[in-house]
Amino acid sequence: MAGLLGKVQIASVLATQKTAIDNALKDQLVTLEEQRSKIEEQEQQLKQLDIELAQTQKLADNIIELTYSLATVNPPWELEEWAREMTDRFKTPEAAKHMVLSYAKIVKGLISHDAKEASAMQTWLHAKSVLLIPDPYWERALEWEKIIEKYYEGVIGDAIVAPDGNNVDIKEPEPLKLAREAIDELRPEVEKWQNNSNDMEMP
Repeated sequence: MAGLLGKVQIASVLATQKTAIDNALKDQLVTLEEQRSKIEEQEQQLKQLDIELAQTQKLADNIIELTYSLATVNPPWELEEWAREMTDRFKTPEAAKHMVLSYAKIVKGLISHDAKEASAMQTWLHAKSVLLIPDPYWERALEWEKIIEKYYEGVIGDAIVAPDGNNVDIKEPEPLKLAREAIDELRPEVEKWQNNSNDMEMP
């Protein structure tokens, strides 16, 4: 009889412990579910924030594009302060890209093998009472390119994804690509022009 009572007591204790464990697990599951919901909510908030930041960045770039299209009636050296302000305020390389391309256009015109193109650029610069040699404009183009390079420091680029989902290539950011292409295209011609100028200056 005593043995039977002992077994009943043990069974009762085990049942109580099981109930306590089940309740503890349920409480833990509820807590974990609440935490998961909070994390998911935070993730949604972060995703929304990313979307809003991207939209803001795109708006800033569009504003700069529009402003620059209206400002191009002025030569790039008159846009230096504006371009730096846009770059610093909106944290975007768009203004710097335009400055590189504008200065590169002047350099290209001045060292052009096309006499008509070179003469047209010299006439335009002469009307603005500035130097008619490419060196200062080339230096400004290089300085603005460095600003773009610094902006994208550590950035590899955007992945180009194939239909099967595999990454097939890395797309270089457009402002960086255009600036590099402009500089790389002109560099050999500028160096050739500088060497010829040095030879002419030698006694």
